Amino acid sequence: MPDLTLAAHRRYMLNQQRILHDTNLSPELKIVALILRRCVDLSEPFPKPAHIATLLYPDRAVGSAYRLYQQLMIKDIRRYDPYVPGFRHACQEMLPKAKRPCGRSVSGLTAYVTDVETGERHFMGWCTKHAGIGAVVVAQNRADMLDRIIPRPCANTGGALRVHLPELDWNEYWHRIDPNWEPFPERDAPAEVTAPTLRLVHEEAPAATTAARASHPARGRRLHVVRGADDD
Repeated sequence: MPDLTLAAHRRYMLNQQRILHDTNLSPELKIVALILRRCVDLSEPFPKPAHIATLLYPDRAVGSAYRLYQQLMIKDIRRYDPYVPGFRHACQEMLPKAKRPCGRSVSGLTAYVTDVETGERHFMGWCTKHAGIGAVVVAQNRADMLDRIIPRPCANTGGALRVHLPELDWNEYWHRIDPNWEPFPERDAPAEVTAPTLRLVHEEAPAATTAARASHPARGRRLHVVRGADDD
C-alpha cells in the first residue's frame, strides 16, 4: 500500500466533488470517472473493464454489461455532431408578407447544409410548397463546397471523461476503440496542454474456445491503464 500524503487525499476529495457536480457527466460516466480518478490520485490498481461494467450494470450478465460499457465509452469519444434544431419538423422558409417562418410540416425536403467557412453541418427542412427553394439552397451549397477546401469542424460533444482525467491519453484510446477517429480542432483549446502521463490501452484478448468462453464470460476486449515509464 503506497504511503500517501494528506495532500493526495485532499486532491482526490476535491476532484471527487468536481465530478459529482459536473452536469455534463451522466450517472454512469460519473461512476467511471470516480473509479479512475481514485486510481490516479491514490495510486491504486486500475480495475479491469469487466469489473467496472458489473458495477455500472449489476442486473446484467457480464457479457451484456461489458457491451453496454463499451457503448458508453464510445459515446464519450470527443467528436463533432451536426446541429439538429428543435424546430426540425417545421418549415423555416420566411414568408415575406407575414415576416415569419412558414411553420408548415417538413414534408417536402430535408438536408444537411454545410457552412463552408467552419465545416459545420446544419439540418434544414422545407414543406412541400417550399421544397423547390430548398432544392436550390442544397444545390448551391454543394456547388460552393466543390470550389474550396472545407475545414474540419470543431468538436462539440463527447470528451466528458477527459475533463476530469487529463493524465490519460484519450486521443490514443479513442483511436483504438474507433480506428477511423481523428482528433477534431477545439474551439476553446487551452494555451498550454499538459502531456498525458498515463496511457489507456484497448486490446484484443487471445481467441478463446467455446468452452473457455462459457467458463470465463468476461474474456474478450480489455481496457487497462499502463503508467508511463517515468511513473513510480
